[in-house]
Amino acid sequence: MSPPQDPSRPGSTDSPLPLTTPPASTDRGLTPPSPHPRRKPDRSCVLCHRRKIRCDRQTPCLACVRARLTCTYPASDKPVRRVRKATIADVASRISDLEKTIVAASSIDQGNATRRSLPPHAHEPGEIPSEEVLIRNGTSSQYFNELLISKVIEEDQDKSSLLHTPYSETREQDLDSPFSLMGLLSSPAVYDDKERGWRLSRLSATQLWHIFVQNVDATIKILHIPTDEVTIFTAIHQPESVSSDVLAMVNAVYFATTLTLEPEEAQHILGVDKPNALRTFKREFQMHLAGADMLENPTVVLLQGLAIYLASSRAYYHGRGIWILNGLALRMAHSIGLHRDGTKLGMSPFESEVRRRLWWHFLARDGRAAEDHGIDSWSTVPGYDTKMPLNVDDNELRPDMKELPPPHGGWTKMSLPLTCMEVAQTLQNMANLSMTPSGTTPKEVIRSTMFSQLRSRVEHYIKPCNPVIPIQRMTMKTALAMVHKIDFVTRQQLAILENPDKRNAFATEANLLSALRCLEIHLELWGDELLGPYRWCMYGHPQYHMLLYVLWHLCVCPTGPTVERAWAVVEKMFELEQVRLSTAVSNPALKSVILKRLHKKAEMTRQSLINGNDMTSSTSKMDEVPGDEEMQNPPQEVVMDVRRFDGENVDWSNLMQNNMPDWNTLVEDLHLDLHDFSSYF
Repeated sequence: MSPPQDPSRPGSTDSPLPLTTPPASTDRGLTPPSPHPRRKPDRSCVLCHRRKIRCDRQTPCLACVRARLTCTYPASDKPVRRVRKATIADVASRISDLEKTIVAASSIDQGNATRRSLPPHAHEPGEIPSEEVLIRNGTSSQYFNELLISKVIEEDQDKSSLLHTPYSETREQDLDSPFSLMGLLSSPAVYDDKERGWRLSRLSATQLWHIFVQNVDATIKILHIPTDEVTIFTAIHQPESVSSDVLAMVNAVYFATTLTLEPEEAQHILGVDKPNALRTFKREFQMHLAGADMLENPTVVLLQGLAIYLASSRAYYHGRGIWILNGLALRMAHSIGLHRDGTKLGMSPFESEVRRRLWWHFLARDGRAAEDHGIDSWSTVPGYDTKMPLNVDDNELRPDMKELPPPHGGWTKMSLPLTCMEVAQTLQNMANLSMTPSGTTPKEVIRSTMFSQLRSRVEHYIKPCNPVIPIQRMTMKTALAMVHKIDFVTRQQLAILENPDKRNAFATEANLLSALRCLEIHLELWGDELLGPYRWCMYGHPQYHMLLYVLWHLCVCPTGPTVERAWAVVEKMFELEQVRLSTAVSNPALKSVILKRLHKKAEMTRQSLINGNDMTSSTSKMDEVPGDEEMQNPPQEVVMDVRRFDGENVDWSNLMQNNMPDWNTLVEDLHLDLHDFSSYF
């Protein structure tokens, strides 16, 4: 007879088995079958367990049947387990998962909030929002979503030709990418020792290290010199005793240092020409990345080498590869926990500080690298809480220290990198400003407060600087240019958002003067002979956005008290751009090509004004890309006597409205939001 069923679970097949069974016949087949199938016991019966013999776990078992004994099984109910107490690691993991969920949800909300409200017909497949531009030519394509550069491209009637310039034809044989897939996906076996060729002597390696500390380290401050110097010299004297990630970092140091040298200096120190040395160091760097299995086993040392290599490569490689690789580096950093502050992971104060420097370096460089290619990009790494590094010198940090020293109130070698990090953090805060609804406090007041706080923090770093010392003068001028630029961009963008109906509000003398001042600071840095060792930084950070505004202003308002000064600055900036391109090993950034076309348009407008041509007629051809013949022979249709025409009291914006809209019109058409600030630094 089967046991009674649980009334709450009718028909259950997991009913408890009886603890005892009646005496059975020796033939188990005579035992009446149960109306319900029974679960096979999990343990031996009591008798078999006591006699220590094998039990077949039947009901009754064969041993008990043969012995004609009662077959009894222990209770099958499992004891209730205690609920395991949550550990700190469990809580941290749950919080991290929650942060990721919140960030993912907020990014979706932001995307929905900033998406332009389009009429039903605007949602047809294949259409791209007006602030986005995709240039295509055959299999080649490039995407833009930065406001002004997108509008300039839209006005160009020959967009596809932007991807094919005479420069690319003349330099095609010399092109060199910053990274070979061999260094990413291959093993070190693909590199043949016979291909390595020239070898660096120990004396030359030592000289390069000392130059690195002077020319490179003070501008990016990724390494801790007192401890990393031991590692470097160990690799110099006994390369076989160090790991592949260390050798990768060492070759990144050699590469970056050689890049800062003049060709004559490189020949004297290394014994080979500069291009050959750079190729060798790059090949060695990638070989050791492959040996370290960089994608599967990233380390802090390997990422330090990658950071040094990418920062220096911007000076001679102008393609999108640097920005893309910086994103890869951020992923690798995230995979080893750099997005979490070391103190929360149980790390020592020293190790935590080293990791902070590295994480914030990648974070600050991400948006700035995208700017040169017309892409609005702020790092979307989820849930980072890594603190900003301290304003302290290396000699104040030791691996055995129990707590970090207080930050300095004056200049240190961290001051310039910290300025870049402060700017990046402020841009992120201002980007969030557009996501908040307007309250009782005007957004301009909030923006002004944010900017004042940024300026106060930066002044804290640079106020005690001595301009006589080159690196401190470099810090002062660079910080001044960055702060000047962020104020210009954020102030004007917010004004446009708050007053979208005010036309021609952006093409003002005050704004032109502000943009010119930023460019003039950049020119001062270039012209300072004592800053020659740091000029590689200027090669890697062209001021495209400010130059773009000045050129647009000259197209819209070709007359005014500051026009001649503006043209002088523009010509000098293009001279420097030509120098940059002459030393590059890649095609120019597409933004550079667009600037060159806008420059020609501005020159045509200026020439038409000088010759007294009909501005309406000349500007109607703004969409056409003027060739050399057009520049030398502008249209000759004269509608006014140039001797009686002084250019005063003429609304140039209205004259050029059809083909060169004012700045507010561009923004109104594209519905720019404040989150676009991140692409300007």
